[in-house]
Amino acid sequence: MANALSAIKKGVVLRAASVAYEVPYSTLNDKRDGKSQIGAKSGGKSVLSMEEENLPGRHWLDAFMKRHSSELAARVPQNLSQRRTDVTEVKLRAWFQEVELHLKNKNVQDVDGNRVFNCYETAALLNP
Repeated sequence: MANALSAIKKGVVLRAASVAYEVPYSTLNDKRDGKSQIGAKSGGKSVLSMEEENLPGRHWLDAFMKRHSSELAARVPQNLSQRRTDVTEVKLRAWFQEVELHLKNKNVQDVDGNRVFNCYETAALLNP
């Protein structure tokens, strides 16, 4: 829409801009003449704000649990081990350096960073 209006301001004929940018002629004409604002939606005013529109509803969690019941499991929370509670930035950086060195030694450091590796219940030491 903005590109079509920009083209019209540069001298492109309204009909040609409508076809070139695939915007209905009448819509483009109204926008050009200021009858409606760019990005404005027709109809009544929304009850919810834009921030509220994107929030999950009251029963979202229940519906999510029903949809994914075969994939979810109830677990009893466990207390964190002492080693897991005394992690510092220095220890964490050192641990990541060790992991990076291990990946280089195995020649797998170029694995796509978007991949997720699940090491749950394996013998991988996750405590730095």
